[in-house]
Amino acid sequence: MSQTQPTPPLVLLGAAAALAPFTGSMPIPTLTSVGEELGAAPEDATRVISVFFLAFATSMIPAGALSDRIGRRPVAIGGLALLTVASVAAAFAPTLEALIVARFFQGLGAAAPMNLTRAVIRDGASGDEATRAMSVVSVFQSAGPAIAPIAGATLGWRLGFGALSIAALALVALSAWRWNETLPPGPKTSPLSQLHHLVQGPFIPFGVALTALSSIWFSFVAIAPAAFVGSGWLSQQELGLMLTGVAFSLVGGATAAQVSLKRGLSSDGVMRIGAGIVLLSGLALAGLSLAAPGVLAPWIALFFAYALGNGMMTPPTIMRALTVPSSAAGVASALVGAVQLFGGALAAELVPRLTDSLLTSFAWVTFACLGVMVGALVWGESRRQPAA
Repeated sequence: MSQTQPTPPLVLLGAAAALAPFTGSMPIPTLTSVGEELGAAPEDATRVISVFFLAFATSMIPAGALSDRIGRRPVAIGGLALLTVASVAAAFAPTLEALIVARFFQGLGAAAPMNLTRAVIRDGASGDEATRAMSVVSVFQSAGPAIAPIAGATLGWRLGFGALSIAALALVALSAWRWNETLPPGPKTSPLSQLHHLVQGPFIPFGVALTALSSIWFSFVAIAPAAFVGSGWLSQQELGLMLTGVAFSLVGGATAAQVSLKRGLSSDGVMRIGAGIVLLSGLALAGLSLAAPGVLAPWIALFFAYALGNGMMTPPTIMRALTVPSSAAGVASALVGAVQLFGGALAAELVPRLTDSLLTSFAWVTFACLGVMVGALVWGESRRQPAA
């Protein structure tokens, strides 16, 4: 990359970005054994998942804002160190309560390195160059939830957390060696000035587009167990395979973005192609959910297509949302992630309550999200025009 500040290796940034989704998803296949071993009811064991994402979401913005003050490197390394210690505690947790506390601190630690990878890329590059870097990191980040359930099911939860602690410790050492500070020196931007940059630029519309895009995924996760397993259309194992396939489709989309950029397609072109795939597959998916909800094979294929478009569209859209000065990139990156999580959680809460049919509710939420996404993208492009 051509930049004034040295950028850490993309493999290191990608590994750091992958840790959060891996840590969040790894225990999912082991919840039954967690409950049995620690003497907890199944519904209580699910708190092992929810508390992680609660801590993760609430710590994003403080970590991003702190990185704009003291630098990306110390905040990222501190987060990785906290994740290491918390993972050791999780591996040896004697009770469910101890495991929940450890998972909370895992969430606090995982938020910083994942979100700061985007700010680091923004510090060192812009335009197509930044999108190329972001697409590489996205491949790693999307691979995290694809590999995590397999690792959890294979290793079990204690060995899984033990392996995670070793991986996080290795990243602490690598980051201490190769994670260069990319925040430019000089006076720091006041919170009021940061707010001005976020409000006046394309941050809000592209952030809204990303939130609408991810809300379709969150809605699917909310209905999938009842709609597919509960109805007898899929077994629990088959649903797990489907989720793994969706994760690999996200990897495929991020890889397609990377390859397209290397072959000369602009980041604008990549974003538009990805958005087109999401729009067409999403419309077909919602229409099929209304017209023929029992036709399973086409439904799964269309959702894989949505995930492919999502993976392709996300890297350039993120970098457009981060069209802010480096002194505000930390908090901007954190806000993008936090809004996606909270917006997705809202959609997940809403979709089971809209109608008596889960797939009908999913269809209407998908239609709404697609409309918001397209409108936000158009709005964001209009905000970019004066700077062109």
